[in-house]
Formats: sequence, structure tokens, C-alpha cells
Amino acid sequence: MTSFRRFALILLAFRVTVATWDNSPGEKNGFLHFLKQHFIPDFVSLEGVDCNSLMSGSFFTRGNCKEVNTYIITFPDHLQAICEAKGKPYDNLRRSLERFDLLTCTLEGDPTQKICNYNLHRFSAFIAVSCDRYGYPVHLEEDDFEDVIEGEVEESPTWYKYFLTVFG
Repeated sequence: MTSFRRFALILLAFRVTVATWDNSPGEKNGFLHFLKQHFIPDFVSLEGVDCNSLMSGSFFTRGNCKEVNTYIITFPDHLQAICEAKGKPYDNLRRSLERFDLLTCTLEGDPTQKICNYNLHRFSAFIAVSCDRYGYPVHLEEDDFEDVIEGEVEESPTWYKYFLTVFG
């Protein structure tokens, strides 16, 4: 089995499990939605992964193509820790104290097109999240990587040019 197929099966199993949890009552529903949109387990090999496969989930391409989505490659407890000891206040958000590996999918073309095609960009950055009253992240501030990083960019020329192009 190829690495991509193994990745696709693991991601599908995770999304089905999270979808099942998301239907149960409780305070974690916002966090589970956050995980469905922004989480890739750290143990999954990303060899051969492309954004068109990642973004093919119905909540990304229902009607219109989502223009940008960022995935955080980590474990759920590391994300939750940003809302506690592993994060610090940042405006009305929480900024991570450590970098995360990120994968951003950016739409090529018009969001109203029938077929959504995406470019993949991988980088490392600090992230900022909104936390709910129970201490779980429920929103990733995707427009703010440049400010969150505060000039500490690892892949400076490519990364900086990309974000200036996308977030201008």
C-alpha cells in the first residue's frame, strides 16, 4: 500500500470517528469541528499528500471552494495546551509558545468554479487560536501568521512572498 493510500485511510478513519463524536452532546463539539477542519495527526506520513484530496471533504467544497485552509500537524492535546500553559495571551486569542508544522492549501482560481484545485505549502510557525470557555481551541486565526511569528520566519523568502501574495 502506498504512503498516500495509508495516509488517506488513516485520515478518513479519523474524520469518521470525529464525525461520530461531533454528534454527541457536550462542550467539545466546537473543538471537534476545529479538529475536522485543521488537524492532521503527527504520526501520519505526508508523503504524496496533495491539497485536492485534503480539501475534498464536503464541508470545504459545498457550493463554493474554500479559498484557504491550514492544517496543523500535531496531536489534539498539544492544541488544547495552547489554551492553557502552552499558550500566552495575544489580543483576544492565545498564541502558541512553540512552532507547529503547518500545511496550507490555497485555491487556484475562482471560488465559484465547479472543480476546486489547490496548491500545497508547508512551513513552520507559531499559531494563534480562539479558545472556548472550556479551554478548547475552536478557531485558528489563519490571517495572522505573519503577525504571530513576529519576524521569526524559517523559510523567509518563499514563505514571506507566499503570505504577501495570499494575505496581501
